[in-house]
Amino acid sequence: MTPGKIGTTLGKEITAWIHTSSKSLLATKPVKVNIEGLKYANIPRDTICINKTPLSEAISFFKGVAREGKAFKPTFESPNSAFAQYYASTQSGFLKRTPTLDNFSQYIYRNADKINVSADDYYAIIKECAKEAKAKVLSDKSLNHIRKEFIDKYDKIYEWQQIFKTNFKGPQGSAFHKFYDERLYNRAVNEYKTFLEQITGKEVLIGCPSRMTWGIESLGIFNNPKAYQDFDCILIGHGKGSSLITDIVSPNTWRFSDNNKSVWEFIEEHAKDKKIMTLVCETNGVKLANKTATEMIDNSGVYMSGIGKEVLPELDAHSNPVKICKGGIRHIIGHIENSGKQVDIPANLCTKIFDYPEVVYYDLGLIL
Repeated sequence: MTPGKIGTTLGKEITAWIHTSSKSLLATKPVKVNIEGLKYANIPRDTICINKTPLSEAISFFKGVAREGKAFKPTFESPNSAFAQYYASTQSGFLKRTPTLDNFSQYIYRNADKINVSADDYYAIIKECAKEAKAKVLSDKSLNHIRKEFIDKYDKIYEWQQIFKTNFKGPQGSAFHKFYDERLYNRAVNEYKTFLEQITGKEVLIGCPSRMTWGIESLGIFNNPKAYQDFDCILIGHGKGSSLITDIVSPNTWRFSDNNKSVWEFIEEHAKDKKIMTLVCETNGVKLANKTATEMIDNSGVYMSGIGKEVLPELDAHSNPVKICKGGIRHIIGHIENSGKQVDIPANLCTKIFDYPEVVYYDLGLIL
């Protein structure tokens, strides 16, 4: 019998013989073995190997809960399996927690060095979590203010966020998680870039592709086309230093955090004479340039809050707004803030919706 036919037979029913005594080598009692959630894998010599995966074990658990409710008491073949350890963690302490697939994925991410889970198994769980996240968004009728493209692509947005999480800020700069996969990460960056270009109609520039969770956290800025319609392109990346220091040789000039390249030089190379919606932070930019807050007033008396600060639209759209630049002018020329209420996007994407964006240009005495 071929491995394929064996697999088909096994999929219908397995009849196995178990020992009635630990000492006896004779099989005397037939039993049926539940193979729900198992997967088949061919190994050398036409042998079929059947293994439970973290995802299949989780799905079996949730099916048991759906079938029996709170009365369901799971049993695990191994107390050291990933889901068994996760389940035990939810039942310890004074307040027990209800297991969820999303929380299970986070548990694996946090404890990857302590439990035996492969990157393939982790990303299989992420795909299922992404389906759940999209289903929640589709069923939430209160989200009619979110543009349709976000809803339609919500599973992919969720996946991108989890992939981007594997490249994070460490003590010495950019760091990598056990599940980091360079090929998968770069593909996700390109998919994200293509998606943002499709929904905005603008060229998207990635100044430094590391730690791209920022790209997901800032997606809500693009909910209303008024936020970006006035610009030629969009620049995204983590930043540091001061835009007020225009000497690009200076270590304190405006730079991308992880590749240390000059933001001004990048803009002049890739967006000459273009107006740019710029989602790149500065860090203590006013102080680094030996300036004071009172010097951040333009010719019309407007406070230039887009200069010298981090871009934090998901926290405070007024004091830390998105910056506006123009290729060839080494000075931030304005900012974009949200003049109305910010609304959370669900499913743990840590972002805010800009319903009422306001574009502010500074009076610098320049012809823009």
